Amino acid sequence: MLDDIIAKLSSAEKLILVHGNADPDALGSAYALAKAFPPADILPAEGLDRTSKNVAARLGIELLARPQRSYPLIVILDTSSPEQLGDYGQMQGDMIIIDHHCPTNKWAERGTYLCDDSKRSCAEVVLDLIERAGRPISREMALGLCAGILTDTGHFHFANPASLRAFARLMEGADVSMEEVLAITDSPTDISERVAQMKGGQRMRFERMGDHIVAISQGSAFESSVCKALLSLGADIAF
Repeated sequence: MLDDIIAKLSSAEKLILVHGNADPDALGSAYALAKAFPPADILPAEGLDRTSKNVAARLGIELLARPQRSYPLIVILDTSSPEQLGDYGQMQGDMIIIDHHCPTNKWAERGTYLCDDSKRSCAEVVLDLIERAGRPISREMALGLCAGILTDTGHFHFANPASLRAFARLMEGADVSMEEVLAITDSPTDISERVAQMKGGQRMRFERMGDHIVAISQGSAFESSVCKALLSLGADIAF
């Protein structure tokens, strides 16, 4: 299957789609794939998250706001269901779907489906394709892929040996330093988000369930960030 996908990627102009509020794994994977198999345009279906905006700015990644024309090939990355693409989930055409999440049947019969849920990040799946194709990996591509691996493994908290080996290969092969990877994935939290986190803490209630603490709060903004803040306070699960 990998060779068939490589042949397709090598022979057609393509639109690379990533899920809404795209994280660095989605963006870094799309950037590396676009550079390894040109020509390609990248479209984040519903924008980027805060960290990805920093990655895009640091690496000079050009993104489409909307497709201006049709493409002979559509590549969908790091997206477990069409619903994550918003209106673009209904796009039709020759498709390749590349993912690392638990496989679902939501992409059934939509195109060529490559899903390796043994990988902790989509960046690792894309790296396998690039290496198998024998394409060179620039420092910028390596930084994008490293950013994806680092963030999707929770800064290696959920990494496996394969993730660490892939990260080390990228660092060594492209002469990338850990400081550079941390720099592009570090995005300061603005005051409105910090206020939302504080309010989330004020409104929090929690219950102990066996050896686990479940925290529940309410808010109308930065919900994901508030949940992460509750986890950092000591909760095992946050809603």
